Amino acid sequence: MNKKSQQILAFILIALGGLYLAANFINIDPSDIFWPLAMIMIGLFFIFRPKGITAENAQFFFAGDKDYAANWQVQDENLNMFAGDIFIDLGKADLPAGRTTIGVRCFASDIDINLPEDVGLRVSSTGFVVETKIKGENTSHVMTGFNYKSPNYDSAEKKFDLITQSFAIELSVREV
Repeated sequence: MNKKSQQILAFILIALGGLYLAANFINIDPSDIFWPLAMIMIGLFFIFRPKGITAENAQFFFAGDKDYAANWQVQDENLNMFAGDIFIDLGKADLPAGRTTIGVRCFASDIDINLPEDVGLRVSSTGFVVETKIKGENTSHVMTGFNYKSPNYDSAEKKFDLITQSFAIELSVREV
């Protein structure tokens, strides 16, 4: 987890903890305050979103599945959603030489990747809970983030980077 993400997560946890603590002493319902604050934060994100996100390379949707399969042209892209499943089949993809990056920002997601042996993969996941299954090895990460680089990443002609930021994510990578 990078420093900025840790600071944001810490601020959110302190604010929520303070809100629930205050609710014990003052007769208020935290949900009356939480949802309006959540909507304000989402609105501020859309106004002050990170510089790399533009209409040309970003997709915004609330929930649903995103299926990258059968002969798709791989390009740098950002997906922003509340919840959904993402399937990425790099074995059937037109992946250009060099490095291609897909960024995913969500509350919760299940991401499955089919990885051919000639493609190098690097994954960087930031989240409260990150569950991974890479080549049969299961790991769980709570508030620590997750980084992975395939053994052939540095020497591969085609490189695929996946960067995720979420509350909860389950990531599976299978060799094809």
